[in-house]
Amino acid sequence: MKNYDLAIADLDEALNRDSSDKFARYGRGAAYLEKRDYDRAIADLTEAIRLDHPAKADAYQDRGRAQVLQNRSAEGIADLSEAIRLAPKDVRAYNNRGWAYEFSGDKTRAIADFRKALSIDPGNQFARDNLKRLAP
Repeated sequence: MKNYDLAIADLDEALNRDSSDKFARYGRGAAYLEKRDYDRAIADLTEAIRLDHPAKADAYQDRGRAQVLQNRSAEGIADLSEAIRLAPKDVRAYNNRGWAYEFSGDKTRAIADFRKALSIDPGNQFARDNLKRLAP
């Protein structure tokens, strides 16, 4: 519903009851990411990873995106690479790392990741659009 403030308030309440609730921790981190509150997003996503959230690859992806958006590309790319290691068929992970490589100025690796995303999902429009733009 994109009401991140309300979601965060609900997740705060859940975490006040149980600070080790990995689902609430991940959800709040994802909500902070959407609100562009990257420091809080990274803190919650780091804790979700430490708590061994079942969707750990997603937590690494989200934390990686937040780091890249804070101009910490090397850390972000490392997290996105870990997401790929954990979920090697996840097209979003390749797309996100491709975006991170492009953001950091590494066009060659960006193109490789967008091509990998298309090899997994030939209909993926995000990867297709980025390849058209980067490798016409």
